[in-house]
Amino acid sequence: MKFAIFLVLVWSQLMLIASEPKVANLTFRWHGFGLQPRVGEVIVTWRDGYQRSQHNATTSVEPLIRIVGKTMGVVKAFRSYEIDASLLWIDDEMSRYTVSAKDRGVPEIREIVYFTQGVPQITAFKDRVAMVPLALDLTADSGRVSPLHVLYQALLGKCSGTWKVYDGKRRYTVQLQLAVETLSKESSPSSVRNLRSTGLEPTERQCVLQLLGETIEGSFERSGTLGFWPFNRQQQTLRISLESTQLLSRLSATAPFGKIIGKIDHR
Repeated sequence: MKFAIFLVLVWSQLMLIASEPKVANLTFRWHGFGLQPRVGEVIVTWRDGYQRSQHNATTSVEPLIRIVGKTMGVVKAFRSYEIDASLLWIDDEMSRYTVSAKDRGVPEIREIVYFTQGVPQITAFKDRVAMVPLALDLTADSGRVSPLHVLYQALLGKCSGTWKVYDGKRRYTVQLQLAVETLSKESSPSSVRNLRSTGLEPTERQCVLQLLGETIEGSFERSGTLGFWPFNRQQQTLRISLESTQLLSRLSATAPFGKIIGKIDHR
């Protein structure tokens, strides 16, 4: 009996350790024409394990992944944007995606419940431009996931597969695939630059999220706006660089001119 109690205590501690959050503070800079101005700040928090919730629970439950960010500098001058987005695991069949944002000072809200088998359920929607969310389709939208679900899979190192996404404004498909890139001298962390002295080229493990442009369906009002998902028409990919311990080290996306790269802020 004592041994059984001991095993339960050990298991509970293991579950607690597995649920400890990982945090990445990213500073985004635009790289182009020899300039690197700051254009945004993002804090990404995620957990390896599930945080169990109850339906209609009143107690606060930590989300699987949360992103808090804002534009700054020259970008903020023409597109002021703040966002607090999170994904809450309810059970193996259900999750909840919430967004509280300000687009050019106008509040925006998203609250969507997703089902592994079934169509997402929109419980709250407010947008700067669109009056109503994109109409759901009983066939096309069954089993769709949130944007944060795809990002969460990449952060867990599950960098493969195809995901159908619905975010209230658009529906689209994203493919995940693993890539290995040789780091330049400038982009290599100090911990791996010494590899060059041994004749070895440091590499970086990347999860590439490819938006399939032909799958995009959205309301006319949102077709020309940036939205939360950081893709553009020219290069619809997002690269997430992960260390061997599955810690986020860099996030980059191709802009119409140059690149936008977010790196860990060590302040």
